[in-house]
Amino acid sequence: MTVNVPHYRYFWTVFIVALVACGTNLTEAVPTTAPDITVSVPSVTSSPVPTTTLLPTNTFTATLEPGIPPGCMILNEEGKLYVLSEKEFFAFGPSERALDEVLVDHYPDWANFEQSVSWYSEPVRVGKIIEGASFRDHYNFSPAVTLVTLGESLDWQIPSDGDLYSRSLVVSEALIRPAWEWIKPENEQVRAQHPQISNGATYALYVFFEGDEDRLQTWCNTYRQLFGESSLHR
Repeated sequence: MTVNVPHYRYFWTVFIVALVACGTNLTEAVPTTAPDITVSVPSVTSSPVPTTTLLPTNTFTATLEPGIPPGCMILNEEGKLYVLSEKEFFAFGPSERALDEVLVDHYPDWANFEQSVSWYSEPVRVGKIIEGASFRDHYNFSPAVTLVTLGESLDWQIPSDGDLYSRSLVVSEALIRPAWEWIKPENEQVRAQHPQISNGATYALYVFFEGDEDRLQTWCNTYRQLFGESSLHR
C-alpha cells in the first residue's frame, strides 16, 4: 500500500531538517565567547618617541649603521660624513662615575672641578653636571656626547665664572634639536639638503660646529680617546 504524503508536509519536513542541520553547523562555526585578540605593535627603530612635539625621549633603538669607518675616519665607505652612530648618540651611558674617571687621566682640572647647583644640596662634580644636562624631562641622550662637545667648545678650559652647568644645558639643547630634525621621518627635505651627511648624530655635530670638518675630526679623536670604540660598554 502506498501512502501519499501531501506536498506541503513534505516541504516542511525537508525545511525543518535542513534548518536543524544548518543551525548545528552555525553553532560549531561560531564560538560562544570572543577569542582573545592580541594586537602586536611593531617597535619604531628609526626615531625616538617624543614627549613633546619637538624633542624625543630616549626610546631610540637603532642599530649601528652599515659602513662605519674604522677609528676616526669621519668619512664612511660611501664618502659621507660619519662621526658617530645614532645608537651611541641616544645611549643612556656612560654613568656620571665613568665620566669623572675618564677626566682624571685626561683633563684633571675638570676632574677636580665642583659647582653648586640649585637642584642638589652639595657641590657636584662634572659627571653629575653633564648627566643632569643630558637627562632632561623632555629628552635625553648620551652624557659622553654632551661632555666631549662641551669640552671641545671650551677648548677644555673651565670658564672664569665657574658655570659649567648652564653651558652644558646650552650644548645639550643645541645637539638634540638638529638630531631630532634629521631622524623625524617626515623631514625628508632636511636630509635631502645635506646628502653628504650619513645620520642624525653626525648632523647634530655638523650643525653645532658649523660644518667645520677639522673640528669634527678633533671631536671624534677626543671622544674615542676618552670612551674607546663605544661608550655603550661603560
